[in-house]
Amino acid sequence: MRIIIFGTGKMYEHYKHELSKLPIIAFLDNDPNKQGAVFDGVIIESPANIHQYSYDYIVIMSIHHKEMREQLLREGVSDSRIIDIEHKGFLENLYEIKYFCKKKRQNNRKSILLCSHDFCLTGAPLVLYYAASLLKDYYNVSVFSKLDGPLKYDFLELGISVVICNDISADNLEIYKFFDEFDLLFVNTLIFSSNINEMATLNKPVLWWLHEDKDVYDSLGISGMKYILNENIYPYSVSTCVDTAFYQSYNAEIKRMRYGIPYESNKYESKVEGKFIFAIIGSVGKRKAQEIFVEATKKISSVKNCVEYWIIGEIGERDRRRFEKLKDVRVFGGLSHEQVMELYSDIDVIVCPSLYDPLPVVLTEGMMLKKVCIMSESTGTAEIVEPYKNGLICKSGDADDLAEKMLWVINNKEKLSDIREGAYHIYKDYFSLNQFKNNLMNNINDLLSMAGK
Repeated sequence: MRIIIFGTGKMYEHYKHELSKLPIIAFLDNDPNKQGAVFDGVIIESPANIHQYSYDYIVIMSIHHKEMREQLLREGVSDSRIIDIEHKGFLENLYEIKYFCKKKRQNNRKSILLCSHDFCLTGAPLVLYYAASLLKDYYNVSVFSKLDGPLKYDFLELGISVVICNDISADNLEIYKFFDEFDLLFVNTLIFSSNINEMATLNKPVLWWLHEDKDVYDSLGISGMKYILNENIYPYSVSTCVDTAFYQSYNAEIKRMRYGIPYESNKYESKVEGKFIFAIIGSVGKRKAQEIFVEATKKISSVKNCVEYWIIGEIGERDRRRFEKLKDVRVFGGLSHEQVMELYSDIDVIVCPSLYDPLPVVLTEGMMLKKVCIMSESTGTAEIVEPYKNGLICKSGDADDLAEKMLWVINNKEKLSDIREGAYHIYKDYFSLNQFKNNLMNNINDLLSMAGK
C-alpha cells in the first residue's frame, strides 16, 4: 500500500507515530516555500503534481480537510482514495483481514490464489477477473486484494471466495498463513514488487503477471535498480514495452501472456446522426495524452461541421471546463462499463495517443467491436498492428501526426470497412477468451507440474 500525506503541520505530528508504519511516498502542501523540500525523508510536492504518483490513499492531516478534499477532487483524485479526520478508524483497521464467502474447496483440485492490488473497475483488475472466470471450473480459486472496490461483488457472483487486507508485510503472519494454503499464487501487477520475494518464500510457484510501463517503476521508486527475484517467481508480461521496463530493474527472464476479454456485440442502437465521431477513452491525464488529442482536433478545421470529438473518462473539474469550451468537443466524464459500451454504438474511431500504454483494454474493445483504431507507437497494441490494414499508428506525443492520421480516416471512408474487419481479426486471434484460456491454462499447468517434481 502506498500513502501520500496532505499536510505537514500539527495534525500530522500528532498522528506521526501511527502513520510512520505506512509506506509514505510523498507529502503534499499548498505552501510554495515547502514544496520541493525533503520532510521526514520524503519529498513535499504541490497537490497539482499528484498525477505523477501511483498511490492507494491520500491522507489529509488538517482541520481544513473539507476544503482540501474538494481541492483533490478538482485535481481528479477519486473520492474513495481520500482519507481525512472523519475517517479516524482507518488506522485501527489497517491490518484487519476481511473474508467474504469462504467456500469449501474440492479436494481433487489444486488451489490457486489470485492477488490483485485493487478491486476497482480498471484494466489490470478486470483482466484478472476474466482469468478467474476461466480458472474457477478447473481449480479451487480464491481472490485476494489490498483494497476493496466494486469488482469484489463480481467475484462473489462467480462463487469465488474473496479476502481483503491492506497489510501484506512479512510481519503479518496471519495473511502469510493464508497464502500458504494455496498451491500457486497468481500475482497481478507491479504494485506487489515490494512483497513478491516474501510471497515466494512460501516455496510454491508465483506467477507474476505484469502490465506496467516505465512510469509505474518510476512512481514506485524502483526504476533503474537491479533486483534479484526468488527462484520461485515466474514473470509474465502483456507486451514488449512491459518487457523493456522489466529488464531495466530485474535480472530475470519474462514470458508473454496477453489478456483476453469476453466478446460483446454492438447491441445498442446509434443515437447520433450525421456526425463522424472520434473518441478517446480513459482517465484524463498526461499518460493518456488527451492534450495531444485536443491539439490534433484543432488542426482539422476544414471538416469540423461533420466531425465530433468525445473525451470519456474520469476528469478533474479544471480540465472539464477547459475542454468543454472547445467547439465540437464533448466531455462525458467517468462512466460505467455498460455506459461506455452503449456509447461505442455511435463511435466511428477509437483514438489512443498515449505517451506509454502497455496494452490498453480500450483498443482491444474497439477491435472486438470492429472500430477503426488509431494508436500511438508507444502502445503495446501497435506491435501487432499493420498500418492501414487493421489499424493506424501515429507518432507518440505528435499532434500533427495524429491529425494527419485522423484526416486520412475522414478522407478514405471507403477503405474503413476492410480496416474494421482486420481489427476484429486481431481481437479474435490475440485477445479472445479462447486464446487467453489456452495460454493461461498451459502456463499454470506447467508451473504446477514443475512444483510437483
